[in-house]
Amino acid sequence: MSRLFFLILTAVALSVTSCRNIKADSSTESLPVLLDMLDNDLDNSETYEKARLARISAIRSMDDDAGYPDGVRYNQNMMLYREYFPYQFDSAFHYINENISLSRQMQSKNHLAESTVELAMLFTVAGMYLEAKEILASQIDTVSLSKSQLVRYYIVQHRFHRDFNENSKNPAMAEQSGRCLNWYRERLRESLPEDSPEGLYLAVSICLDEGRYEKADSLNKVLIAKDTLFSHQYAMHAYDQALIDYALGRETFRHWYVRSAIGDVRSAIKDNASIASMARQLFEDEDVERAFRYITVSMEDAIFFNAKLRPWQIAQIMPVIERTYSEKMAASKRMRNTFSIVVGIAALIILIFSVWLFKTYVEMRRKAEELKALNIRLSELNVAVSEANSVKEEYIALLLSMCSDYIDKIDGIQQDMKRKLKVGMTDELLKELSSSKLMKHELDNFYNMFDAAFLKLYPDFVDEFNQLLREEERITPPKNSLLNAELRIFALIRLGITDSSRIAVLLRYSVQTIYNYRMRMKKRSIYDREDFEKRLKNIGTFRHQE
Repeated sequence: MSRLFFLILTAVALSVTSCRNIKADSSTESLPVLLDMLDNDLDNSETYEKARLARISAIRSMDDDAGYPDGVRYNQNMMLYREYFPYQFDSAFHYINENISLSRQMQSKNHLAESTVELAMLFTVAGMYLEAKEILASQIDTVSLSKSQLVRYYIVQHRFHRDFNENSKNPAMAEQSGRCLNWYRERLRESLPEDSPEGLYLAVSICLDEGRYEKADSLNKVLIAKDTLFSHQYAMHAYDQALIDYALGRETFRHWYVRSAIGDVRSAIKDNASIASMARQLFEDEDVERAFRYITVSMEDAIFFNAKLRPWQIAQIMPVIERTYSEKMAASKRMRNTFSIVVGIAALIILIFSVWLFKTYVEMRRKAEELKALNIRLSELNVAVSEANSVKEEYIALLLSMCSDYIDKIDGIQQDMKRKLKVGMTDELLKELSSSKLMKHELDNFYNMFDAAFLKLYPDFVDEFNQLLREEERITPPKNSLLNAELRIFALIRLGITDSSRIAVLLRYSVQTIYNYRMRMKKRSIYDREDFEKRLKNIGTFRHQE
């Protein structure tokens, strides 16, 4: 226990030291001075984060000692939870969830109630209203709560219904939440002393909700006077003061937004609202550069904190500021470029006007001639491309027509043989029908003509196709033929004939044979199926484009 006490003192000392190192700025500084202070603090935000991380590290160092009882471990986790609560949602959730497990392990209803209420508060602050509502509705036995725990429970319920009422888009649910808000507000009024910080804070909240801004102003000023300058509590009350001054039409509301933002930065608070609020105001005041910086910092903090609500709120204004900032930067760049060009041209005209005019004339003539030659060359290339496409189409049409004619011819011969059979020329016709030489001869001719025509269009087809296959699977056409059966199938696919039934008709194979060839070849490829077919269809493309 002595070590725990020492660590607590160390954490507090680090916090106090970090506060003492901060300049005790006057709360009456002008807005430009306050903005400069905020800019400077943002530049040095890492220093303030180190103070929080040092406190966390001091508390965590208890993990180096074994044998601490669960109660001490519970207190350590609660300290870590409070450090992480405004800093990082995931870590805060981890430690409060661990305390819930420890409470059950210790069978301590008191600790379990405390941790469960805090988990509901964490979910509420993070905008996870469904999770918070589930906990508040069914996981907390209010009868077993101590007086202080019951007050904390009322505070969480009040915060939940207030936030839910503000962000709900369902009128019926918002109305129901409003009634609950009023009920818990009355319970807090009964439970909190009016002159306590919590009581005053509640009174300010009620006055803001009811539009009694003068009363809220007087109460909130009391809270601000009690706070350390630019502490976390000061930042919270300064934010409320900004809302109050805005409602009362005071220009000083900007000052309070900035003071709140400074307090958040110096306290290393990642779940903050004041920086984004100041960004909106600066954007309206047309200080776009500062607005862009602040909204970017606010979004980075929200992402680091990792809750649902804040990034969504910031995202509603960030694109507008970002777009305006980008447009302003682009306009500024264009203006600088335009100014530089104008100055350069003016200087050039003053110094060497006559020489520049002559060179410009000569250069324009030269470029005109080059453009004319380029247009002629382009026309020639267009004609060449058109001719090449025309030749390609004619070759394909001629090849397919001749092949079809030959196949029809063979079919006609077979029909003629059948007619002869009918007139009794049985032996002769039987001999002719039993022979496959004619059909084989014609098919061989068809294959040779197709091979020659296709390779004339794509002379490197075989080599490029083999590049798609594994080295040991590459194809070498037979000596007596330009292409083999497999290459012909994929040659037709390269020509755009991809349907297996059409390929089967053209090559006189069965559809199943074509399918087997295609599947077997894809398995031999070094590429996957889709990439293989894409690369196959690009064979010879660059050669034809040259």
